[in-house]
Amino acid sequence: MHVHLNGLVSNHVFKKLLQPYKGELPEWFNIDNDMTLNRNVSSLTEYLKPWYGFKLLPRNEKEFEIMVNSAIENLSLDNVVYAEIRNSPFNIASLFSSNLENVLNLLCDKFQESSEIYKIDARLIVSLSRYKLTFEKAHALFDAIKKVNRPDIIVGIDISGNEDEAIDNSIANLVKKAKDNIGIGVTIHAGETGKIENIEWAINECNADRISHACALPMDSKLAETIVEKDICVECCIFSNIFSGAVFKADRHPVKYFLDNQIPFVICSDNPSVHNKTLTDEYNLFIELTKNSNYLEKMFSVAKDYSFGG
Repeated sequence: MHVHLNGLVSNHVFKKLLQPYKGELPEWFNIDNDMTLNRNVSSLTEYLKPWYGFKLLPRNEKEFEIMVNSAIENLSLDNVVYAEIRNSPFNIASLFSSNLENVLNLLCDKFQESSEIYKIDARLIVSLSRYKLTFEKAHALFDAIKKVNRPDIIVGIDISGNEDEAIDNSIANLVKKAKDNIGIGVTIHAGETGKIENIEWAINECNADRISHACALPMDSKLAETIVEKDICVECCIFSNIFSGAVFKADRHPVKYFLDNQIPFVICSDNPSVHNKTLTDEYNLFIELTKNSNYLEKMFSVAKDYSFGG
């Protein structure tokens, strides 16, 4: 329920696709070393280093098909049967010199084709990055989602990126309208890097159904109570939070706080190919940290209850 398309594509696939465009990468960027993380980093900015490579692809429909097939095949290999995969159409639209409507249709078609090949129910959560996010940009995306009208594939919207970037409340109002008018789920990256106010904003201003990461939640017990009262689900990505530096050490991850305070959550993988960790690895780490297999045994039903695809 929280996995990004680029971070799900096999590393060797991305390296091969990047070769013709490596001259466009920064001089310091090393394709062999910088597309994955093999150590904890000190900031989200450093964690996002692989995205210097990700943003160069795909350049054409064939490359995109290869990426989607790799991503969904990896889910299949990890015994996943349902996934909500995140992707922003803006970069693809720019690389293809196309419009958002065409790109969303392409995303839906390729997700559907690959789902049939690998026997997975793959849905799309469309992401908006906080970077230079404007009302006009958000409005254009929601208008394209409405025109494409593929509720069988497009099930949610997401706001991601650097949480230090301020977002005008006019955009939050657009998000709420999209939820009401299109009937689409809302999930917001919030509280990943310690900004508790972003969780509050996501709940109160965006009417979020789910919160991505929410590592800062233990800072505010009242807000934690609100999440329980409103039945909002946290998308918990343990390895990602450790590697990004959002959590200093594994045993300090708030997943135990979520358990102790009856906060609904699902274990997710975020960017498995970047971490070289699967969803199964996330589950194993969860058991190691919490010594609690009961919650894990009901994880499928919890995920089903809070999924956007029904």
